[in-house]
Amino acid sequence: MDNDPAPLPNRHNFEADVARLNNAITKISKEISKYWTEGRRTECNTLKQEEHQLKQSFTYHRSQTALLEAELKRAQGDLEAKQRELHDLEDSDLTYKNPVTAKEKLSQLETKYRNQTFSSAREEQLIINEIERHKRNVAKLGKYVLIWEECKRLEGLCKVARNTHR
Repeated sequence: MDNDPAPLPNRHNFEADVARLNNAITKISKEISKYWTEGRRTECNTLKQEEHQLKQSFTYHRSQTALLEAELKRAQGDLEAKQRELHDLEDSDLTYKNPVTAKEKLSQLETKYRNQTFSSAREEQLIINEIERHKRNVAKLGKYVLIWEECKRLEGLCKVARNTHR
């Protein structure tokens, strides 16, 4: 068995090691003190303030982005609804999309009806039906033009929201 007593520590070596470590700590402490000048402390505080301001700015802009995204989504939904409405009108018997052209054609038909003598009731009824169709077209054009203008306004709103969002 190993019942040998543990060697006694060498006091001289121990004190030399402690002195060496103490000198190393003192040297590093002086380097740290040289680094952390008043200018460095001021710079560090300034950077911390800038970081705080940037975080606040980021949070604000993130919330603004969320608002703009919601506005864009609402505008796109409104635009799609108006476009569907516009297409429904276009798919009906909307012959002319320009109010001036439609009114000119209606005026021509009414003038033709007043100035023409008809040889049969059927021929007269065809012109009357054509005039009625054009009157419906002119009436629908009022609604069509309003919806078309609203579509253009919403398209512009979506474009602005997309550009602002970027």
